[in-house]
Amino acid sequence: MWNYVNELSLKVLQREGRFLSADDFHPFTQGAGEAGLNLHSQTSQAIGEEYATRRKQPRKTKLRSRVSGGSRRSLRWIL
Repeated sequence: MWNYVNELSLKVLQREGRFLSADDFHPFTQGAGEAGLNLHSQTSQAIGEEYATRRKQPRKTKLRSRVSGGSRRSLRWIL
């Protein structure tokens, strides 16, 4: 879900030139549980809110997933 929200934010920025707020993600993530993700609607809304908060703080257009540089690589965003 995090990767979907990240790509959606980037596409809207490229097309319309604006950043999505936390409330703007709700219509796009509506029905994710019915599509087979087995997520509650509050969970998908919380992911959208968290993404909007994390993107706004460093003023980045696209957030990168966390990767360690060691021999054991961390799992990227799973949701």
